[in-house]
Amino acid sequence: MKKEDRNKRDEYLKGIVSNLPDSPGCYQYLNEEGVIIYVGKAKNLANRLHQYTDISKLELHKQVMRKFVTRVTWEISRTEADALI
Repeated sequence: MKKEDRNKRDEYLKGIVSNLPDSPGCYQYLNEEGVIIYVGKAKNLANRLHQYTDISKLELHKQVMRKFVTRVTWEISRTEADALI
């Protein structure tokens, strides 16, 4: 992937994260083909997904996964326990 394409993708993902609610929920990371490559839950969606915006601060396996993320979906739940279910 070209550097300019990576930059566009990173800006897109940062835009999504900046508009997320401070609510519990679950989220999915999808790759270019629309395949789910990661599913997570969060007590606070905005805070949790914000952690993925600075790729240099991630553990190595999360850095690799993050390079393939092209889309993020999420669903708000009433509680963190509901998100886990």
